[in-house]
Amino acid sequence: LVVQVAASVPGGTVVGNTAQLAATSDTGQSTMQVATTTTSVLAPTQLSATKSASGSFSPNSTVTYTVVLTNTSTYLQADYPSDEFSDTLPAGLTLVNASASAGVAAAVGNTATWNGALAAGASVTITITATITAASGTAISNQGTIFFDGVGDGIDNDTSALTDDTAVAGATDPTDFVVAQQSVVEIPTLGGMGLAVLALLLGAGAATVLRRRRRVSANWLVR
Repeated sequence: LVVQVAASVPGGTVVGNTAQLAATSDTGQSTMQVATTTTSVLAPTQLSATKSASGSFSPNSTVTYTVVLTNTSTYLQADYPSDEFSDTLPAGLTLVNASASAGVAAAVGNTATWNGALAAGASVTITITATITAASGTAISNQGTIFFDGVGDGIDNDTSALTDDTAVAGATDPTDFVVAQQSVVEIPTLGGMGLAVLALLLGAGAATVLRRRRRVSANWLVR
């Protein structure tokens, strides 16, 4: 027996079906056999995530990753025991902190994770900060992984996908940057007019010191 569930039935609905068999024996005795089974309508979810990086990108500075995780399906993504997001930072970065606008973000070692439920169409922003320990000129590439109930059986996260850098054409691009040169502190210099004024001030100061010395010498001679 094959049946089709109506499209209007929401995911997660438990559909029951009962079959009955009536029989009459040769002696005229009637019996009834009953069998019941249930089936859960699947509610598959689909998550997507964008990831961008900001900062000066110079050695020993802080880089901030912003991840926006979105439930693009029409079903609830439940908060399962396993992570819904995980991001292990590459060599050249040291994880500092992870926070989120909802749910629970954590930073353990060099891995940032996020756990939480997402309603249909909802989004959460995850912010990851790290210190750049790589030298100038080093290329840093990073990509997080999202996990969701793509089958829709309501048991656990069984499907994964990668974050995407929207600044790059394509669907699942890593977020890249190159460590910049160390910032150089510029020392202000004087122009022609400034040098002339400085020379006059130094000359006036020298003349004042010289007059004081002459006065002291004259006083000693009088004594």
